[in-house]
Amino acid sequence: MAPRTGSRAEDHFRSWLAHGLTGCRFASGFGGDLQRAQFYEPLTTLDADELELVLDGCGRDERVAVLLLPSVRRIEELATIIITLARHPRWRVRVVPAMARDDAEVAIQMTWTTEQGLTTNAMGFGPLAEMPATRRAPYFALAAWTGGHCNTVRSAKDPREVTMGDAPPKMDTPRYKAALTHTRAGTAALVEGDVPIEVLRNLAFRIPGDRAVDLVLAILGEG
Repeated sequence: MAPRTGSRAEDHFRSWLAHGLTGCRFASGFGGDLQRAQFYEPLTTLDADELELVLDGCGRDERVAVLLLPSVRRIEELATIIITLARHPRWRVRVVPAMARDDAEVAIQMTWTTEQGLTTNAMGFGPLAEMPATRRAPYFALAAWTGGHCNTVRSAKDPREVTMGDAPPKMDTPRYKAALTHTRAGTAALVEGDVPIEVLRNLAFRIPGDRAVDLVLAILGEG
């Protein structure tokens, strides 16, 4: 099934990113530049194999991949998406208690293995109070950098993994450093009182614990 492209939901989500509501200057750049991020919005049920093609293609094209899910409105629907991906051999999905603020929340980490054999932790977004303030978006979504170490300005690199910080910054070194300083300050202010931001960077979704029992059992069953 061919994905929908250039939808109103995509325009809305891009506008949300571009307006800096995540506190991240780099996310603003991805949202406002049609060439730097590719959105994939399934028309019907999510096909994990089709998403695999999108993720690999984005990696080769050096674009951020965004799975956009505007039709997902309930936790149970989101759980179905997460379980579908957990069953794919290149996804690893885990429950990580350290990413939750308390026992009332369940925190999910979703790690993808790229064509190059590198791991990358997908960043989730969604309209839930349990999500960090930097991730409370108008729709559920999952974003990932699936390319290589393409940021020549960034010095600290783990050869076994990639992050959003490995995407090409499309700016010179002084502007990059200024954007990084602004991003660190902006995101830290938004998540003040939450778990450490270094931990939150690896979070996919955080959902209400009382509605996540079946999801947790399914994930643990996959593991």
